[in-house]
Amino acid sequence: MTILKPNHAVLILEDGTKYYGWSFSKPMISIGEVVFNTGITGYQEIISDPSYQGQIVTFTYPELGNTGINDQDNEARQPYLKGIISKNLSIKSNNWREQRSFIYYLEISNIIHIYGIDTRALAKHLRHTGTMNGCISTKIFDNNYLYNKLKLAYKIQGQDLVKTVSTKKTYKWKQAKALIYHKRFEIKQKNLNILIIDFGTKYNILRYLSLYIKNIICQKTD
Repeated sequence: MTILKPNHAVLILEDGTKYYGWSFSKPMISIGEVVFNTGITGYQEIISDPSYQGQIVTFTYPELGNTGINDQDNEARQPYLKGIISKNLSIKSNNWREQRSFIYYLEISNIIHIYGIDTRALAKHLRHTGTMNGCISTKIFDNNYLYNKLKLAYKIQGQDLVKTVSTKKTYKWKQAKALIYHKRFEIKQKNLNILIIDFGTKYNILRYLSLYIKNIICQKTD
């Protein structure tokens, strides 16, 4: 069994606020707009949600990763966020649908993270001050260097994020249909074709459309 050893990590916000924590990430630096999510379930869907492109997501629910990761609940072909912030990370996970551990998923997806900080206090701070850019570092801990690098970073407003989350080519949706565990009625599929312009479409939209529609074609934006 591999013994995971956390490394030091720091989070610096644009207003100079600093949080110190831990991380299993390799030495790296990531800058993005810091936002928060208050959901108590669905961390995999949140992390893979293309609408979080360019953002660092704070999870106010204190436990993260205890059900692992599977291949069915992703909302995009890859995660687009810039990092995650959490109170606790579960090293050991247990779920009948799990296919890999949460820590391993973060590693192979190259998602920087910091844990061990009071994420609810951070969320209250963001509610008071408004969202702002932040920097997570597991590589350099010189506060002045990181703060200067943060101040020079682009704001997310006005950036063309669609082209980074849209598909590069037209494709037909062929993935498995949505999972319905409590099926109360029989669904009759319509012999229709639907064309979707992909501005960062969530897979769950396509899953549920595929229950009713025969063919779904996803088109790139340009």
